[in-house]
Amino acid sequence: MNECIALNSSLGHIQFYHPAKQELMMEVNATNLNYVSQADNKPLVPTVISFVTFSSDGQWMATVESRDDEVTTPELRMKVWQFKAEIQTYELNSLMDPPHYSPITSLSSRPGGGSYLFVSTASDGHFKLWTTETAKDNRQRWYCQAESYYLKEVAIGSAFSQDGSLLAVVYNSHLTLWKVSTCELKKVVAPITQSEMFKHVCFSCCGSDHFLVVTSSNHLTVWNLLTDAVCWSVRAVIDHIILSPCSGYLAAVVRAEESLKM
Repeated sequence: MNECIALNSSLGHIQFYHPAKQELMMEVNATNLNYVSQADNKPLVPTVISFVTFSSDGQWMATVESRDDEVTTPELRMKVWQFKAEIQTYELNSLMDPPHYSPITSLSSRPGGGSYLFVSTASDGHFKLWTTETAKDNRQRWYCQAESYYLKEVAIGSAFSQDGSLLAVVYNSHLTLWKVSTCELKKVVAPITQSEMFKHVCFSCCGSDHFLVVTSSNHLTVWNLLTDAVCWSVRAVIDHIILSPCSGYLAAVVRAEESLKM
């Protein structure tokens, strides 16, 4: 499924679209639920897929699905899927139900080689590292390797360094750096101004792995982890950032300039 874009399809499905070929390559029923007809004119509350991420080689896909009708117990599940080349689709490998005890806010994958690793963050401030182990039947399955938190703040995002040794977890008013192998807190960074809140984080790549890009309420800032200092910052309201893993270029979705006037 290289060069495909994973998109939401019909409820509970993920479609893989090849933009160059303009062709739908595959569709996965991630929730595997039957459709239910509406009754008594009450609106249906479906199970929705809120997050999806992939290992760097595409061998594994992780999804997060949730449902909350505010009547019954909220549902939250994380699933890990393995790509089967012989049938050219993903098959369910592991189910975590629930993976967290509060809503999940982000899901990320460790890039590069080494062991497979996913990280999930939740609104209760906890983050969990998920990896594989070999079961008694010699099949790989996923489990929670480590869990931690910082000051019980809401965790809103995460990112791995390109070599996979560091993990950045973004909280509302703090950016934390963790050593992945030991889940040890290495550094805490505050926003440029006390009134701002962090929003996004990503590590640079392609020889610039020591640069950490963060966005807050009104700034995009680049930190140099070697000098422990800000090397560049621009005032902007950023809605989303995406890093190219091949070139090191960063794309940012920026709001109109009028939104910066206060």
